[in-house]
Amino acid sequence: MQGGSNIAGGYLDYPLTIFSLEEYESIGIKQLNGPWAKGIYYQPSELLGTIYVYPNPSQGELHLFTQTIFREFQSLNDTIQLPQGYNMALRWCLAERLLPMFGKANPVQIGMINAYAAQGKATIKRTNMKPVQIARYPESLMVGRAKDAGFIMDGGFR
Repeated sequence: MQGGSNIAGGYLDYPLTIFSLEEYESIGIKQLNGPWAKGIYYQPSELLGTIYVYPNPSQGELHLFTQTIFREFQSLNDTIQLPQGYNMALRWCLAERLLPMFGKANPVQIGMINAYAAQGKATIKRTNMKPVQIARYPESLMVGRAKDAGFIMDGGFR
């Protein structure tokens, strides 16, 4: 989870804290405005969840990396909308599994299908890759400042 601020024409990404329910409830003034977000709280519900940002930033963007869950289908005729890359991976991985059952032994076909299946799986892995988490800065680096991400602008020095 990352927040973003526009600084001198470029964007600065920084990690956000994901609050537990108890941490979010302990915040006194949840509507507090700030230059950028420090953290979020996600309140799940059956169909759609709600994200609460604290403090409320005046500008910027929020980059969310989420996981997609396949839904259940009622019949074979249901229209299926899959994330990019899944159709290819499912088709070629299914072919790879079914190939031996139908007595196909042509090495060229087997090699081609195995290569396409591997490529499809690699595409899904790249799509579902979790971003590397940036190490959190220790409180001691935030010298003489309110303890927020403001030290990013001056390195913690005034």
